Amino acid sequence: IHNYGLKEVERISKEMQNIKNKYNFNGTNREFSEYLKKQTINKFESDKEFLDYYKTNLKLINKNIIPKYFDNKVKNINCLIKPVPKFNEKFSAEAYYIPGDILNKRKGTFYINMRNIKENNKMETESLILHEANPGHHYQTTYVNESKDIPLFLKLYCSEAYSEGWALYVENLGDYESLDSLFGKYINEMLRAVRLVVDTGIHAKKWTREDAIAYMNANVPHYESY
Repeated sequence: IHNYGLKEVERISKEMQNIKNKYNFNGTNREFSEYLKKQTINKFESDKEFLDYYKTNLKLINKNIIPKYFDNKVKNINCLIKPVPKFNEKFSAEAYYIPGDILNKRKGTFYINMRNIKENNKMETESLILHEANPGHHYQTTYVNESKDIPLFLKLYCSEAYSEGWALYVENLGDYESLDSLFGKYINEMLRAVRLVVDTGIHAKKWTREDAIAYMNANVPHYESY
């Protein structure tokens, strides 16, 4: 697992380098990430623009990606997109999904953390929607809940390996028409690969906390140091 993680980090680094080359950018992945995020085209100017941008992109995915790759339809395809509640902004992740109920009376909801929209950017939007909403967690969970063929005990049982594996897989179904958006996908992909290395490093190779932090900072282009 450790070696697989190392190979994945190397693969994704090369993909990032290919995009940097197209921009003729000579800095590190972290520096390039910061450069892209500072571009006006990738910034949100207001909370309304923030939410509207996500909702518009979800509609495009529902219109273009779902019919292209999926024959199995779901009735409640429309995933709600809401801000993380104010009381939880400080403690919440950047984004997460809460599934609908087993009777499909409560809609599945994709929550976005809006504590400081200057920390967010447009280039990670597409991969996040594909992962958290459609055809990721929302599509998969809603399909299971609506199915008349899947037994109740399987509907109530959640396999994290399956659900997260599925959501990561479908990130690859996006159009990614802009290089910025593709780089945003690789940022999120890199985080998953680095986790393999860090987790096994700590538990099997006697890495210290400092070793793990250093590896994260060296390989994950992100807003803040870990």
